[in-house]
Amino acid sequence: MEIEKSIYAELRRAVEKTFGMRLVTPKHFDALSYELNRLHACSLSSTTLRRFWGYQEQNENSRPSYNTLNILARYVGCIDFESFVEAQKNPRDEESGFIHSRSLNVRTLTPKTMLMLQWRPDRSVLVRFEGQDLFSVVESKNSKLKAGDYFHCSFFVDGEPLLLSCLLRKDCEPTDYVCGKVGGIKFNVVQYGAF
Repeated sequence: MEIEKSIYAELRRAVEKTFGMRLVTPKHFDALSYELNRLHACSLSSTTLRRFWGYQEQNENSRPSYNTLNILARYVGCIDFESFVEAQKNPRDEESGFIHSRSLNVRTLTPKTMLMLQWRPDRSVLVRFEGQDLFSVVESKNSKLKAGDYFHCSFFVDGEPLLLSCLLRKDCEPTDYVCGKVGGIKFNVVQYGAF
């Protein structure tokens, strides 16, 4: 139970950091509820948030729902509450280390393979492997990347930032771009039309 309380306290701190202020008044909880609904199209009431913060009384044995915890974890850049807990166990304070997360070397792909890339808070991009290390953006939601962009990338790692080199866009100079600076990216091989 103490471990749970500690993790919940860390989650509250992370949410407040993302939100940009401590949550201490009913208006703060109303604003956070509105922002969560806007960013994640979810329904998390300010009453639920006040209970989780201890601002409103609750039964001492009651626990927040897993849905509540997942929504808050996604808000701070994790895929779900489990990945938030894992991140607390393995903080990123080392400057180097071995890769233990799921990874993908593009040499294993065949041309026209589609990948779904997702990162916080609600970015998702469908890309197509064109061969060598070249990808094209097919569809984009809530990202600065646009359909028709091309970029080079040779390696994807779940939970790590993704560097796209030589991003090419019509009528623009080539540039580099990073996806998921905080919290990293998630990738999946998908069938076209699953976006």
